[in-house]
Amino acid sequence: EKLNNEEMSGLILAKEGERYNSILIDKSTDALTYAAGAKGYAFAEVRPRANRDREKHTVGLTYTITEGPRVYVERINISGNLRTLDRVIRRQMELVEGDAFNKVLLDKSEKNIRGLQYFSKVDVSQDPGSSEDRTVVNVNVQEQSTGSLSLSFGFSSVDSAIIGVSLTERNFLGRGLQLGTSVSLSKRQQLIQFQYTDPYFLGRDQASFDSRTTGFGVRFGFPLSDKSRFLMRYQLRQEEILNVAAGASLAVKSAEGRDLRSVVGYDYYLDLRNDPIEPTSGWDFLFSQDFAGLGGTVKYLSTSLLVHGYYEVAEDVVFTQRFDL
Repeated sequence: EKLNNEEMSGLILAKEGERYNSILIDKSTDALTYAAGAKGYAFAEVRPRANRDREKHTVGLTYTITEGPRVYVERINISGNLRTLDRVIRRQMELVEGDAFNKVLLDKSEKNIRGLQYFSKVDVSQDPGSSEDRTVVNVNVQEQSTGSLSLSFGFSSVDSAIIGVSLTERNFLGRGLQLGTSVSLSKRQQLIQFQYTDPYFLGRDQASFDSRTTGFGVRFGFPLSDKSRFLMRYQLRQEEILNVAAGASLAVKSAEGRDLRSVVGYDYYLDLRNDPIEPTSGWDFLFSQDFAGLGGTVKYLSTSLLVHGYYEVAEDVVFTQRFDL
């Protein structure tokens, strides 16, 4: 693919009639070099040449781009990963051996590797390959700790002392596996949780899209009686679906883009249990509704109903029923 003069000229920041600015010239040179790399010319050289007219006090600029041969990736070398397996890093690469070199994809690959947060340092560089149309990509990383330990201690009038321990590892055995376990101990309750996530189960990335949500919300509530409460809330958030994979479902593809949600909602809660902590009879009731459409781009009405019933069938044995709509 040949470089288009009109396209490349649009990347030049310094405009005719403006004051000479060496910073804009440097930035223009970088932009032109990047664009040439995106077209597959890994070793294209961009040289600005200044032609001064001392009488008119002007400078004419000429950018000369030397187009080298189209370059292909001959080899990808990975170093510095003392613990992390090569394949964990390679699957973040947007380029593989034999591909036409693409500067944009190389930069994206570097961002992907940094995004793992397994490494304190990631350097991606290029060396000439065995021939003029070959390049070698070098990826050098520096490992960092990927585990964390947290301890918590609290006090409750119901459970007395509460002790919690949580241990997580984001790169188990250097295979990119995510493990987590947490233990919470109190007088009335002992809770143990274990989590295991393989982002590339069966060799495939399970995430078919990326999402980004920003916004804020407020809520307030008050008792209607000693058995019931009412809560109001409002939330404004912007939701974005991006980087949708080619193999994603039609539902995901149709949701790609940006939406602004303005949501007003309320909860009504009624508690007719005989005991709020260890009920043996009675029931509780939660009714919720959310309205979206007071501004924003999304309109809907959401209603939910949750009812629990409690029946003591024997001493210390309670039968619980749940109705969810």
